[in-house]
Amino acid sequence: MATRLMKSLPFLPFTSRCGGWFLLLTALLPVASLSDTLPKSESHWHHDNWSFTDGLPDNSAERLLQSRDGWLWIGTRSGLARFDGHTFTSYDKNTPGFTSDAILYLAEDQAGSLWIATKRGLYRKKGEAFQRFTEADGLASVSVHWLSPSPDGGIWIATQKGLNRFFNGTMTSHPRAISETEKNLGPEVASIALSVASTSVERVLVGAASGLHEFRLADGWHVDLPPTPIAPENPEKFHRRVLFVDSRRVAWSASDVEVFRQEPNARAAFPFPAESGDIRVRRIVEGPDGLIWVVRAGQIYRMTDEGLTQFVVPFGIADAFVTDLIVGPENAFWIGTRHSGLHRIHPTALKLYTSRDGLPHNMVSSVSPAHDGGIWVGTERGFARFDGKRFIEPKTDQPRIDLPVRALFEDSATNLWLGAGQGWPGLYSMYDSLLFSRGSNAWTSTSVWPGGFASVWFEDSSGNIWEGSPKGLVCFPADRRI
Repeated sequence: MATRLMKSLPFLPFTSRCGGWFLLLTALLPVASLSDTLPKSESHWHHDNWSFTDGLPDNSAERLLQSRDGWLWIGTRSGLARFDGHTFTSYDKNTPGFTSDAILYLAEDQAGSLWIATKRGLYRKKGEAFQRFTEADGLASVSVHWLSPSPDGGIWIATQKGLNRFFNGTMTSHPRAISETEKNLGPEVASIALSVASTSVERVLVGAASGLHEFRLADGWHVDLPPTPIAPENPEKFHRRVLFVDSRRVAWSASDVEVFRQEPNARAAFPFPAESGDIRVRRIVEGPDGLIWVVRAGQIYRMTDEGLTQFVVPFGIADAFVTDLIVGPENAFWIGTRHSGLHRIHPTALKLYTSRDGLPHNMVSSVSPAHDGGIWVGTERGFARFDGKRFIEPKTDQPRIDLPVRALFEDSATNLWLGAGQGWPGLYSMYDSLLFSRGSNAWTSTSVWPGGFASVWFEDSSGNIWEGSPKGLVCFPADRRI
């Protein structure tokens, strides 16, 4: 069975390197607050990218959704995909009851059913079965723009011709009367429901061409509070294409030129910088730290005290057209793009260790794991073991090794093997290899050839130790080792 994404598998494995003039240990740790500690360098981020060659239906990852059971769902221009962190499962025209149409929006209802909006109908995935909804089922229009789950288990649907609600197996339509200030838009434009967000069981916010409206199950429609005058010379300023209600119950909406924050007794507008081309706003989302993120015109913005600030995405993703964003656990950014597939970036927490932490020297040349979970580190002036807090040099019955350790290895009996780059007193005058035996608590030379200091070891399944050096390969049998 596949591992669900971001519950038990927040990140795919990756390797890091340590070396040079100091030791940097990288850990997959959550950053305290991205609003304060966004990494400035690509070296502080990790990046993964998946595309058509990895199993996506195509290279357009237009819509993203993480369902409660841990899957990541990707809506593309050629159908739907489910991702478990390793493998994509595709759903398209070859899937019974489904389509290869472009996916416009994804949502999950309280029962765990997946709702999929397309230009030619609305689909519900319940279990492994798909059901299509059209005008014949009561849908106001097959062109669906937005979906919002309701706490009562229903789903609100924003369409080209108005608002629908699906509840207990029944589709209902809720047309809105056109106000005087909207008449200059024309009835076809004024009636469009561009976005929708449920604020309670009884109330829902609806983004329209004329601004923000509220619909109440008890008494119907309410106009934008306060009403928004429509300016014929700039009508797109009021098209609320995106709606989002954050964890503090603050309502965020956006047109193509501004982001609006609506609170009970106040509201504010934050303008986008001037852009050309496709300037549509596509997503408002809240990160784990409460920070608000916005996707618009292929770029990512974040809300700060100064307003909207562009987030410069590392790894060349800035050259791609960003279409959607999820900020997941441990501040992992899942990014959909128009032509380069699905991306994931996340910050890595870096800590610098130096001689102040117990390292014998700041020039580190080798790192190797210990069987008890610690780490052995070889430096220009000896070696030490990291216990999770500090570096400690082991105590022996012989003088302290104070020369370069180029390589080291701990075997299954916890004996330590060392390779050196200079002569050690009492041993070979040039290069040498040493073994520290736990039984004798002493060092012994293992060099077969002078000048053949060991650079790598391997312990096979029989316990034999294989030692590689510039002069050749040596085997130390398990029953004859020192």
